[in-house]
Amino acid sequence: MGCGSAIGRVFLVIVNTLFTILGFALLVIGCLVKFKEDLVTKYAKELFKVIKLDSADYNLDELLSSSAVVFIIVGVVILIVGVLGCFGACCGWRVFLVIYAIIVFLVLIAEIAGVVLAALMKKDVDSVVKKGMKKSIAELYKGDLSQEPVSLAWNSLHIEFDCCGVDNYMDFMNATHWNKTYNGQTLDLKTPLSCCKGIEGEFPDIKYPADTTCATGSDSTNSNRNKGCYSAIEDFINKYSNIFIGIGVVVAIFEILCIVFAIIVCRNVEEGDKMLWNIKTISRSFGDSQSNITSDSRVFTKDLHYLTGHPWSFVKSALFVVATVCHFHSNVMESKAC
Repeated sequence: MGCGSAIGRVFLVIVNTLFTILGFALLVIGCLVKFKEDLVTKYAKELFKVIKLDSADYNLDELLSSSAVVFIIVGVVILIVGVLGCFGACCGWRVFLVIYAIIVFLVLIAEIAGVVLAALMKKDVDSVVKKGMKKSIAELYKGDLSQEPVSLAWNSLHIEFDCCGVDNYMDFMNATHWNKTYNGQTLDLKTPLSCCKGIEGEFPDIKYPADTTCATGSDSTNSNRNKGCYSAIEDFINKYSNIFIGIGVVVAIFEILCIVFAIIVCRNVEEGDKMLWNIKTISRSFGDSQSNITSDSRVFTKDLHYLTGHPWSFVKSALFVVATVCHFHSNVMESKAC
């Protein structure tokens, strides 16, 4: 086995062990999102259920559930790929290595296509999700004191992300069911009280400011009126985007190396099989009579040409040639003695 093949096998075993762990992790995450009900707060979950994706007949909650299924499928695929790579490299099974290289190549192409598609469709996705969120405010938001799920969800988002509305407080100007009564008084609210700064406690156990001017005559000093929740959530996600991009690039590089090393190991396994066949042929020729010595010499010369023509196996080939010549000479001498 050549140096390149040895390095390739070690690399494949290590990387595919990590891939196996990654696949198992994705499988677990997908199962948690799909089957663990309390993973997302009940307030956000209710909001997801009413956010329709444009003209589609499914909501954001269903989309997240479908994404969990994708995680499960991807996890299973990566798990299988990791196992194929490990066993193919360890045991030298060409079939496993070939299947492994093909799958990794297809995954790499799919990843590149997915990134390009996501970049091209980002604006469309933003538009569709924003439209659904604004529609939920206009048709279902009922105020700060409402126990209705969508109202609770929006008030929770305002407090958790220090934001107001989808783009800003103007989104609430279209809220047709907004109850502006607070402490027995109907106020001229410009924003929900949940958009105010200085709210004490954690949702839903909160205490609104005693001074309601943060909602009736609000400005940026006492209210989050100009900070939309959509951009706030995007900022939260983008805070970790560089990490995700870096991981993606590293994974792509490792996938390319895996394909290259799988090919190298596979070729080495094939050369090893040919060398073994040649050794058996020469060994059988040593048992022939004196009349076959000349023919054996031609076989040996052909085999010698093959063995010394592969730089990966040069050292082992040289040692094999020396041993074979000695053995061949010994058989010649025995034949003459007879």
